[in-house]
Parts: sequence; structure tokens; C-alpha cells
Amino acid sequence: MKKITFYYVRHGQTLFNILGRLQGWCDSPLTEKGITDAGRASAALAGVPFTKACSSSSPRASRTAEIILEHHDVPLKTYDDLREFDYGMLDGEKTAAIPMEDLLKRRKTGSWADVGGESSEMICTRIRKQFELFAEQFNDKDQVLVVSHGTYALFLMKELLGIDLDEYRRQCADSEQTLFPNGGIMKFEYENGSWNVLRMPCVPESFEG
Repeated sequence: MKKITFYYVRHGQTLFNILGRLQGWCDSPLTEKGITDAGRASAALAGVPFTKACSSSSPRASRTAEIILEHHDVPLKTYDDLREFDYGMLDGEKTAAIPMEDLLKRRKTGSWADVGGESSEMICTRIRKQFELFAEQFNDKDQVLVVSHGTYALFLMKELLGIDLDEYRRQCADSEQTLFPNGGIMKFEYENGSWNVLRMPCVPESFEG
């Protein structure tokens, strides 16, 4: 019997976020707002007794994690397999420079493998591998901070939590909400081989532990 609770946070706003550039395995620094985003997440999670802390090895994620952990006495470990979706040769490109039809098609199919990036199958395999390792290695009743990325989170929701992304996108569009805001928090758990969502992505101020 094993039950592990995960608190997943998207990194704070970055320079490439405001410049409208694809940001996968490439990186850009947190903006002032991004640092504030991380601080808001830190305040929302201040009462969580974390026993483990993990982040993507991308600096924008690890810096966000460091801010969240300023009032927690738990070491941070970084993982390459928590990195964002890989956009290949188009990583870092302005989205406005990519033909809209091509961009919409790629986002619908989830495939960037033809430009040296990942496919939806590739990232889903990477996600499942990493989180199954967490489930195997972590202890019963662990409370785990995970700081990673927005697109990665969507594929995680689909692969591990069984969420219909098309329906989720429609719900967010209808309510004029961001799919996963910078500094936003999602909560889910692993229990005896099953993964279950406890709190869908929300802004820090709406999160209740």
C-alpha cells in the first residue's frame, strides 16, 4: 500500500513567454512577474509539509522551485525528464513566424518529430517513465513538489490522469481561463498503481491545499 501526493507547479513567466517564442528545451530567464508568480505559488504552498522536491533541469523551473522552497527545509533535485516538450529546430522561434496552419496542425497532432523534436507519443512515454520511477522510489505519505512546464503538464494530464484535453480546452475557453497559468498549481496523487487528479490547474490564490 502506497499513497503519494504531488503538487505540480508551472514555472513563473519568462522572457520568451512575453516575446511569444516557443520555449521547450531552450530557456530564458524569469521576468519580474515570473519571480512574483513563483512567490505567489510559494505563499499558496507555505503550509504543505513537503518531503520531496523535484524540478525540471531547465533553469526557469529550478529557479521557480528554489523560490517556492525558501521556507521549506527539503533539498531540490532536478530531472531531465521533467523538461518541457521538445520543439526541435523550431525551439526558440517566434510563434508568429510559423505559418498559422502549420502551427495549428502541429498543436492538434502533437508532432514536432519531423523538425527534430518530440511527438505526443514520445513525451507521454517520457512522462510515464519518470512518474512511475517516482512512484517506485518515493515513500508512502510523501508530499512532493514538482516544478515543470505548461505543455508538459497537459500531456501529463492526458497520459497519467486520463483527462480529455479537447474537453478541457473547451472548458477553459468558455470560462476565459488559461490552460495552465504561470505559477499555477495542480494537485494529484498516486495510490496503489492508480493516478488521480485532486485539483485541476488553478492560480495560486484559488488553491486550497
